[in-house]
Amino acid sequence: MDNKEQDETVRSLLQCEHPDLAKLKQSIMSLSGLTFIDSNAPTSEEIRVFGKWLAFNFPNELSGLRFKFSRTGLKKFYVTISDKLNTLYQYHCSICDTNDSSILFPKRSICIRINPESYQSLNGNLKKEFHTAMKSKWSDQGILFEKDDEICVLLVFVYGKNAKNKDVDNMAKIFIDSLKGVLIHDDINIVHLNILKRRSQKEDGYILARIQKTKINQDSDVLFKSEDHGFGGQEMIDIRGATES
Repeated sequence: MDNKEQDETVRSLLQCEHPDLAKLKQSIMSLSGLTFIDSNAPTSEEIRVFGKWLAFNFPNELSGLRFKFSRTGLKKFYVTISDKLNTLYQYHCSICDTNDSSILFPKRSICIRINPESYQSLNGNLKKEFHTAMKSKWSDQGILFEKDDEICVLLVFVYGKNAKNKDVDNMAKIFIDSLKGVLIHDDINIVHLNILKRRSQKEDGYILARIQKTKINQDSDVLFKSEDHGFGGQEMIDIRGATES
């Protein structure tokens, strides 16, 4: 395949909703001569060179590389795992976002170099230390939201490669408890919570969080504000005495 055909292949793949990344890497490597592309772990400098070459040769397809999104609001592909995680925690929630621009701000995206912990695995003293460390980190930021604002929170827990696996709900509980009175008034204001966990390739873990106002429960996108669930004929479950039956 000559350079013109490789060029057309790359352009075509970049315009796909879900491009074949293996084919894309091979085509770019053949066209650019950047042999390190074949590696799964290029250096930071190599990634910079790759991004610069791609943005220079395909500016229209990439719109600057970092702003090429699919219809879900996220990128079609990511250059590195860090690129993927940074995009995930900074994007506006596709569930809570509406055409109402007033919910876009205030919005806070934060990255915290602290190992994710589980509420159940820490004793009382360590829970207190975790809360203290978190509060001292963000105490000077101030609360951006009003007391009656409903909040949407996205959390990404990245735990070290040798760390014990933890339940997402327990990691979320101790972290959210640490936000109270610091970044939000109260966790009772959180009406939508997205949680992702993954293991890092490195020893240390970290936490990414995005906090924004939501109007999802104001139902401005609903024609008739009534509930008519049929539940498929299900009866209401009464938990009292459930163990006896």
